[in-house]
Amino acid sequence: MNKHDHELRLTAALMTNPVYGRRFDEFCGWFNRENTEHILGDKVSIKAQFSERSPINLDVPDILICDRSKGDRPHPRLVPKPPKTDEDFVSFILLKNKSCSIWEFTFDPKSLHKIDIKNNQKSYMHLFDIHFDMHIQPDERFSASKDSGVLGGLILHYTGNNTFGIAIIESLRSITIKEYQELTGDDPILAYAKKAYFDPIYYEENVEKWAFDEFLEHQRDRFNQTIGVCNRRQKNWHTPCAKQ
Repeated sequence: MNKHDHELRLTAALMTNPVYGRRFDEFCGWFNRENTEHILGDKVSIKAQFSERSPINLDVPDILICDRSKGDRPHPRLVPKPPKTDEDFVSFILLKNKSCSIWEFTFDPKSLHKIDIKNNQKSYMHLFDIHFDMHIQPDERFSASKDSGVLGGLILHYTGNNTFGIAIIESLRSITIKEYQELTGDDPILAYAKKAYFDPIYYEENVEKWAFDEFLEHQRDRFNQTIGVCNRRQKNWHTPCAKQ
């Protein structure tokens, strides 16, 4: 294993749904923060490596939100020992030999209010600059290194069974979905619609009610509406990515 870097940074792009307010309904990807003067760098990936086995690609993660203003604490499974910091941070857990992961974003009231304002301005794409600092990790068996691939990215290493880690959210920026599409060529509403429409739990119900093109157009109409979010369904924050 190569010598691990002590300062590793990526940008996480997440989309909120105007119906559900602050809850992140679509994880849109990781982006490199190096050697770029643009809003977003190149799209990259995070891999996991357990012991000396080959790294595996991670699936789209489940996303949770923790609100400090309500006295919420990060999920104990993700952060057995929460960091002593007033900064926003993200905690995560990787399951051994599996490609799934859970990431919980913990915010103070100012950051949440900023997300509210941007949502009301139809800036539903939120870009979080995240620092994976090896000095603050609660488990010494966990480390991270840069991927040696062309575009970079990260490899998360662990020598035990399941692994958890912490990263600091250094800054938050928000842009519109149109701006995100122009920057990346990706269509996050289409990705969200496919996930929601073909969800095995709701697929039969969706097929009876909608053709997929109709369902997609319905989702686009939702994002084109101006909807106040401050008081919408915030009791559901500890629910993973929405399934409709």
